[in-house]
Amino acid sequence: MYYSKINKCSIAEAPGISVVLFVSGCLPNKCKEGTCPGCHNKEAQKFNYGKEFTFETKCELIDAIKQPYINTFVLCGGEIFDQDIEVLVDLVQTIKELMPEKTVWVYTGFLWDDFKDVEEALLAYQNGDVGLHAKVKVRITKNINGEDVTRTIETTAGKIIFNQGIPQDLGF
Repeated sequence: MYYSKINKCSIAEAPGISVVLFVSGCLPNKCKEGTCPGCHNKEAQKFNYGKEFTFETKCELIDAIKQPYINTFVLCGGEIFDQDIEVLVDLVQTIKELMPEKTVWVYTGFLWDDFKDVEEALLAYQNGDVGLHAKVKVRITKNINGEDVTRTIETTAGKIIFNQGIPQDLGF
């Protein structure tokens, strides 16, 4: 993964003072000819633009975010969810483990309401990214008559937590 810039003292992307990582690269899946209307970072649309994200880059970001005047870490770019997501998840989890009081903002063209499974939705709730009563969509796979059936349901984190204690094969 590459990034175009790190801003260690920004007041433009979030309330208060934040550290901002501008990732490089976006796919033309949401944009006409790969250019989002009003794109502010056209040069950063290429995935190999800028510098390679390394362990040293991660340490540099964490040191910057540790400053007492920093409120928020912001990911923007490029398209965040077109990146090496494992690298970004590791970065955000490290920040939240070391500095749970810091907030994390993500600028993206995607919507945060469709989770691949119950575990992913609960992780978002546990990390404070989704409220207990916020409506989310979750893909559920159940075995019905020997066949796996997948459906997307609309629910809330609270309903997921409540239903964990109820046997799923309980009849009426």
